Formats: sequence, C-alpha cells, structure tokens
Amino acid sequence: MIKLSLSKRKFYSVSLVLLLTIFSNIIIANTSEYKQLLFIISIFSIIQLAFGLCLLKYIGSSVFSIAGLFIIFSEVFHFGQAYLNVFFPNYKYMTINFIMSSSTENYKAVIFSYNVIAVIIMTILLTYNSDFRTVSSKQLLSIKDKLAKKIGWIILTISLPMETLYFIKQISLSQISSGYGSIYEGGFSGIFVQIASFAILGFSMLIVSYSKEHPKIAKCIWIFSITYYGFSMISGSRIYAVISIIILLYIYVNYINKITPIKMIGFVCLGMFFLSLLQSIMIVRQNGILNWSNIINRSLTSNNVILGALDEFGGTIYTVAVAIKEIPNQISYNFGLSYLYSLLTVGVNIGGILNYVNDNIEFTKMFTTKYTFGGSYIGELYYNFGWFGIVFSIFVGLLVAKCTSFMEANKNNKDCLSFSMSIMMMYSILIWTRSYCNILIRNIIWPIIIITALSKLLRRQQ
Repeated sequence: MIKLSLSKRKFYSVSLVLLLTIFSNIIIANTSEYKQLLFIISIFSIIQLAFGLCLLKYIGSSVFSIAGLFIIFSEVFHFGQAYLNVFFPNYKYMTINFIMSSSTENYKAVIFSYNVIAVIIMTILLTYNSDFRTVSSKQLLSIKDKLAKKIGWIILTISLPMETLYFIKQISLSQISSGYGSIYEGGFSGIFVQIASFAILGFSMLIVSYSKEHPKIAKCIWIFSITYYGFSMISGSRIYAVISIIILLYIYVNYINKITPIKMIGFVCLGMFFLSLLQSIMIVRQNGILNWSNIINRSLTSNNVILGALDEFGGTIYTVAVAIKEIPNQISYNFGLSYLYSLLTVGVNIGGILNYVNDNIEFTKMFTTKYTFGGSYIGELYYNFGWFGIVFSIFVGLLVAKCTSFMEANKNNKDCLSFSMSIMMMYSILIWTRSYCNILIRNIIWPIIIITALSKLLRRQQ
C-alpha cells in the first residue's frame, strides 16, 4: 500500500471538502422552498461533519482534539434544531423552535453558517501541522511536576471556593427567575468570575502532575472534578460545565489511561447520563422550581436524551439569523473591531473603563429583537464583515488549527506550562462557538501570567 506524504493527504482532503461545498452550493442555489432547503442543508451538514472528522484523522490529528470538537460544536450548535425539524418532525420542543420559521433571515443564516464551517474545515485541514514543535523547555519556563503540584494547589485553593460561591448564587437566582437571563446576573465582578473559571486549570495541573508517580491520587482528583462539574450544571451555566467535563475526559484519555472498549462504553453511558441531566435541568428551570428532587424525577421519566441535547444546544442559529436581520439595518458593521477590541480585555475593567469595549464585542446586546441570546462566532463574523465573513473565517480555521497543533505537541512533551496554556486554549475556543471573541484573550493570557509569576515566586523561596 502506497503511503502518501502529509502534503498530498492535505491536498486530497481539502479538495474533497471543496468539491462537496461547491456541489452543495449549486443545489442550494437552485432551491427556493425553505423546507426543502432545510432538508438539503441538514443532509450536507452531516456529510460535512463526517468528512471533516474523518479527514482530520487522515491527516494525523484526532476527533478528540480542539479541531475535532470545534467542528462538532459548530455543527450541533448551529444545525441541531435543523436536524430535529428534518428527521424528527413530530418532536415536541422544550425550547423555542427557532429554525421552523421560513423567514428570509433563517434562509440566509443556514446558508451563511454552512459555508463558514466549510471554509473553517478546509483551513484546518490545510494548516494543521502534525509535526508541530513547541519551544524547548530550556528556552521556555520549564515547570517540573513537584512545582506544578504546588501551583495547581494554589490556583485551585483560590479559584474553587470562588467558583462554588458563583454557582450557589446562580442557583439562588434561578429559583427566582427562569430562562437564560438569570444566569448572567449575580452582582459578581468580571475579575471575580474570571479567576473563578480557573478552577478547571487547577484541576488539570494537579491531575497531570500526579498522573506519573501517583496515578491513584490523579484518579481521585479526576473523579472529584467530574462530579463537581456535573453538580454545577444545576446552576444553569451548562456550557461551561460540559466543556470542563470534556477537557477532563481529554486529560483522562491522554494522561491517566488509554481508552479500552469497556471504558469507551462507560464514557458513553456517562455522556448519556449528563445529556439526560442537561435536558432535565432545562425543563425544570423553565417550570420555575429548580431543585435536585425535581431534576432527578425528570431524569428518570424523560427519554430521547440526544434529541433533547440537539434541542437545548441547537438554537444558536437564531443569533445568526437575527444578526442578518438587524445588521446593517439597525446595527452597523463592526469591520473587524471586535477582534481588535478583544486585545484590550486582557486588562482589568476598573471603574467600568472596558464597558464600551465589551458592549461593542457582545453584539447581541444591541439587538432590537428582545430575547436572551447567546453568542455565536458565526454571528460575530457576520457582525464584523457581513457576507465577507465567509472569507474571513479562514482566520478562525487558522487559529483552531494552530492551537490544535500546539496542544497535541504538548501532549507528548509533557511541559506543564505549555500544557496549561493548551487547556485554557481548548476551554476558550470551544466556548467561543456560542460566545464572543473577548473570551479568548483573557482566558489564555491570564493563566500564562499567573503560572509564570507563581513559578518564579516559588523558585525564589526554594
């Protein structure tokens, strides 16, 4: 069997996705009826997803990587409800069926989103580098396991109580008001919430640093952290908990134990349980009385867990549709300022000096259509560049590819600083699928600064 070079494999992979994209767009261009369009888009979206994941594996990466998960999240969040409408037309929605309306905005939104994801997949396949090399530990700050344990415990000791307090506050708010709006309140400052979110970094550093010499301790920390984020979903902040659990599963597979068929079955069962839990939390919270008794009862009586997840997460397309509806009629194009302004979010918002920056980036706050929207990186591309966002999505694909290469290289190098950077990259990029670009810079730069400062301080003490 002839073994093709990486460059040839990339060329054939990109060519295949390009042909699929051209062919599908020819069919889409000749489709005027909305239900028929939704059917065609759903079919090609699933094919696009399958091609993207298989070809990612073909060029040397993995489905369980930043790139693979980003592609999955992009398709599910933006086309989840389309799948339900096409393949399960009698499904009873727990949320609003956004995609059902045959509006001009929905028509354009599904076409725009499909082509953005296609360009991102092609860019990832073209620019991913399986031979990526990180800076050697002699040039970069090298953190040994013993020092990494200390830093991990310091970060976790500070961040975990803050994150727990934040979750408790969100639970109390959800008892008062239902819906997504309640989870964005709470009176906590941005810096408080930011530091609280570093608990996943502390857990990750501890699991990795203990995994070599004390694997039992690493497993105990892993089990505790999985349980913690599972329970935290009752607060309503489900996307953060889900992504944290995915990161912990990634660490388990790469640092604790390789996947065996029995463990794979266990992880699938665990995933089904969490999907059921997510669905139950959403329904119970909408009914206004959120407590564990109601959630457990609902979990035991509910079915169609996977369909419920598509319902729950698949409505992000509405953000794109409203963006197309209101930009530039009500809101001006941002011409790339969102991404430039996001660099300023590294600073601390003392006295509200960054309020204008954040308000500019979080474009859904300016919508005249009133609904508690989540973000969308695809909607963000339209907000900044209109239909040219399809072209500029090349830079999104490039970012995802480089971060994937960086993380997979550090998986082998076992350098704790680089690994920690990778974890926060993964966390931020996956959240970005239904958020805003201001989540990227701070979540990546702050951990680097904190870990570097703590390392130098601890070394001086030694």
